[in-house]
Formats: sequence, C-alpha cells, structure tokens
Amino acid sequence: MINLLVGGVAGAVLLAFVGAPQSLDMMALVGPDSPEAIGTQLATALAGAVATAAAVLLSRHWRWLVAGGAVAVLVGVVLHDPAPALLTVEIAPGDPRTPADPAVTAFVMAASGVLLIGLLGLAQELLRVSRLGAAVAGLVGVAGYFGVALVGRLLTAEPAIRIAVAAVAAALTVLTMLTAVTARPGAAMAEDAEVGDHAVDDRARQGALPADTAAGRRIRLLAAGAVLLAVLPTVLVAITGEVVFGTLVG
Repeated sequence: MINLLVGGVAGAVLLAFVGAPQSLDMMALVGPDSPEAIGTQLATALAGAVATAAAVLLSRHWRWLVAGGAVAVLVGVVLHDPAPALLTVEIAPGDPRTPADPAVTAFVMAASGVLLIGLLGLAQELLRVSRLGAAVAGLVGVAGYFGVALVGRLLTAEPAIRIAVAAVAAALTVLTMLTAVTARPGAAMAEDAEVGDHAVDDRARQGALPADTAAGRRIRLLAAGAVLLAVLPTVLVAITGEVVFGTLVG
C-alpha cells in the first residue's frame, strides 16, 4: 500500500507540471480555439484525446501506464518548459511567453493523458485496501485540471528547479510501479492474460484484478468514445472556420 501511495502522490506532482488533456493548464498552453491556428490546435487536441482513449482501453495495465506516462511527461518537461504558451502575450515587461513547439505540445498532451488514466487506475487499486485511494484520486484530479493548486510557485521557478523536481517525482513514480509489478509477478501475468466472459478467477471476484468480461470491455469502449467526443468542438471550428460555443482546447 505504501508503494502505491508514494507512487500516486509523486505521479500527481509530475502531472501537475503539465496538466491533463482538456484541462486549464493545457488551455493555457495551446490557447482558445482560433480559426487561424485551428490546424495546430486540432492536431494537439487529437493527440491528447487519442492517447487518453487508448489508455482507457488498456486501463487494466495501469502500472505500465503510470510508469510509461511518467517517463514521457518528464521527457516533455525537459524538451519544453511548460510555462511558455502559444499565446504570444507579455506577462510582464521583458517577459513574453514564447510560442510552444506544436510537436512537443502534442507529445506532452498524449503523455499526460496516459499518466492521468494510469494514476486513476492506481487510485482505484489503492481504494480496494484503504480510503486513501479516494484522496489520491482527488489529488490526481486537482493536478490534472489545475496543477498550480498543487505545485504552486514551482511552475514559475527557474527551469532547472522545475526539471529537477519533475525528475525526482518521475523517478519515484517509476520505481514504485516497478516494485508493484515485481512484487506481484503472478498478478501482473494474470492482468496480461485474456480472461473469458465467464472464466473470472477468485482474485478478480475479490477485486484484486479487474475482470476482463464483455461488460467490462463495453464500458471501456464507451469511456474511450466519450474521451474522443471532447475534441468535437475543435473539429467543428476546423470545419466551419468559426468559433462555436464551448470551443476551448486544452
């Protein structure tokens, strides 16, 4: 349980540096939908949505999603400091926000989506043995939607400091996930195996493993589809060339 708790908190801190797809932090990175820049904005929005939807479909393997997402988010932080945004506004005299590289922004969106779903899976697993799982889920939600509420002034600290803190958080997240996998090799193998609609083992019935039933697969498909629908307003702007109600990418 301690490993899951440490990994969940560290992962939430890392996620707070970039925010989840469709969050306020990502909106600050790519800006509101604009017909003039809709090509780049649609590409980045799709990157986040598709990666998040794929992670939902693979949510049973949350340990690997957390570890892989943490490494990818750290790479994104190193490639591009999350503070600059596409909006070329001057925050303070002599301190203009520089445009973000679209490819890096799309990569960060995809990575954060994978990390978000993995962390929610971790919180669900922790909730099976402790109410702290609910606290971790809330922490992940705050980190994903409005990361500054969790990491505060670290978002405006020197780049070296931000990268150092993100690296420590990523290292803790990956190490705890690797420990969770190696500590339960049988459980990890069972998660990777396809379980029939009616062949659910005792551990799955007890909640230790999510059962891969037909109903479970349908729920994951519906959830993945709901994630993709979040990009619909941006698609409408790309088609019509006009801003419509609710079109805030991020």
